Amino acid sequence: MEKGIVKLENINDISLLNNETRYININIDNYDKELNNYLLNSGQNYMYGELSNDIQGYTYVDYDTYSKGEYLIEEILDNMPINLNTLEKCKYIYTSLGNILEYDINSDPEKNENYHYNLFASINNLWGSITTNKCNSLSTSKIYYYILKRLGIRNTIEYSKEWEYYNKISIDNQRLTVNLYKDIPYIQSRFKTKYFDNYNNDLSMDKKIQYIKKDYGEKIIDEYLKNITDNTMENILLKTSNLIDISNISSSSLDIIYQSIFKKYYPYEDIRINNLYINDIYNNQEHFILFSDKLKHFSYNYKTNNIIEGSDEDIKKNLENGKIGIYLNEEVPVITRSE
Repeated sequence: MEKGIVKLENINDISLLNNETRYININIDNYDKELNNYLLNSGQNYMYGELSNDIQGYTYVDYDTYSKGEYLIEEILDNMPINLNTLEKCKYIYTSLGNILEYDINSDPEKNENYHYNLFASINNLWGSITTNKCNSLSTSKIYYYILKRLGIRNTIEYSKEWEYYNKISIDNQRLTVNLYKDIPYIQSRFKTKYFDNYNNDLSMDKKIQYIKKDYGEKIIDEYLKNITDNTMENILLKTSNLIDISNISSSSLDIIYQSIFKKYYPYEDIRINNLYINDIYNNQEHFILFSDKLKHFSYNYKTNNIIEGSDEDIKKNLENGKIGIYLNEEVPVITRSE
């Protein structure tokens, strides 16, 4: 172990801390409550990273981020309904995390010309990710792994090219394969999950864990839209925005959810969904989704909580003056209309 870096597995290891210690790698394979309490009470001078299967993450966050992350995890656990079996606990943690985490397009090197490593480093850390609500495939799997370990539930982090990072859970003689990162858009929309092994369509369990109140989001949408004849892009956006409460759905998730909605209810029209950003006064990039068909443009304004229309002229002007930007590897919005 490098000088100034200490690995801690349990409360007995605090004897390894000394005046030169700057960085702590916490073993997340075996949760030790005493160690956790000690660090929360007396660990203000350290930077925190995680260690799993003797592989350290090499990304560290300060004490405030670490302690806030632990508080948020405790809050999730404290809000867990009583009398849940192990499978239900796994699904509860899964949907709870899916509601607060989101893919951060601004920290994706494939989407940003001016990529900053510090943004990636923060969300690649377990506590950095959960405190900022920003995630990638790896950090999502680590957070889920860590919380299940705290509950004494055996699970592992796996990797494949198709799924990237995901988890396998062992419950009695069952082996479940789940991918929380891929399920985030569906969880935020209160749809059926798609990647929780064979337990995606279990309304009784999803009501018990308080994920669903009455029915799944796609079922509510279908009941409302299946007999509607005026399914224009504008009408679909206006009607569904209230049905699934898009104010609680991140921009990146809106992209995926509305692709599926338009494919089902407006399949014959060429609808473009563009990932764009607004440059704020601090030159930060605020991600938003632009919906376009051959007639109109729309986006969702999170501040005013409504669908707003934009003209070709406004979009063209703001693209030219730099108020609106286009992420790397994204299509340029269609702003020329046929007469």
